[in-house]
Amino acid sequence: QQQQQQPQSPQRQGNDVTPPPAVQNQDDEIFDDAEEPPSFDSAAQLPPVERQLYKPPNANWEQEENRIIDTLRVQAEAAEQTLEAEPAGINDLFVQHGVPLPESSKADVKAKAKVEVSTKVKRGYDLVRWGNLDEVAFFHARTEEFTPQRQQLAWQMVDVLRDVCAVFDYNPGFVTLFYQKDALSRFIKQKLMYNIWPVEEHCKQNNIADCRTDPFAYMYLYGLSIHKLGHFHDIVHGTRHDFFMNELRVEFLEEWLDLLGRKGFDAAALETSDLGTTMLKHVVY
Repeated sequence: QQQQQQPQSPQRQGNDVTPPPAVQNQDDEIFDDAEEPPSFDSAAQLPPVERQLYKPPNANWEQEENRIIDTLRVQAEAAEQTLEAEPAGINDLFVQHGVPLPESSKADVKAKAKVEVSTKVKRGYDLVRWGNLDEVAFFHARTEEFTPQRQQLAWQMVDVLRDVCAVFDYNPGFVTLFYQKDALSRFIKQKLMYNIWPVEEHCKQNNIADCRTDPFAYMYLYGLSIHKLGHFHDIVHGTRHDFFMNELRVEFLEEWLDLLGRKGFDAAALETSDLGTTMLKHVVY
């Protein structure tokens, strides 16, 4: 297998991590969420799964990961010291007397339990942890090659991510970047996962060598952040989530306009453009 080297970003030294080779598997399939999973009996009849031991290209990944986690913990603790104390009793549970509450037992729960075995590979989940781009974790689609051009884009997107996260005073180390074609970005288990595939497609279609010189990447991550950070207030899509997204837009409008100005982008022109309608006013996935 031919080893590929990490391309050098113009602003930083590259990472000493060799990208994982592409794994081609003719049996791989992508299923829609609407499809029914196979039953336990039918899944049991399938041939044994051929597993491959994944060896991270960076042999020191665990030490690097622990160092980053410790740094994020210290930063989070420092940020917590700046927060205002919540009023006493804000989390107390008040119960209205006279309202009957349903009762259940462990036996009821066990009786309703249903075991399903799924062999599906859903979009956004068939990923391999490639390593860290400075403080930002990066995952890549398992069945595709992490090309040198895409590595360069990933490093550029870390810079864009830092700038956009600064708008919201949010630590970019708590965001994961990944690449997978046609996959949605994720808000999963209180974690943010942003797909850089749309930015790559935009750069290809418009012959853009550096995504940091074009407003698309900034507006894409800004729209994603409005959407995903809004889920910290309400996990369900609906009017409450829409309300909190608008609140975020209003609260951090000045910081967002300052970022566009520093990058030399015309905020007014972007606001009235088709791109502005998509990224600034709609829900970005």
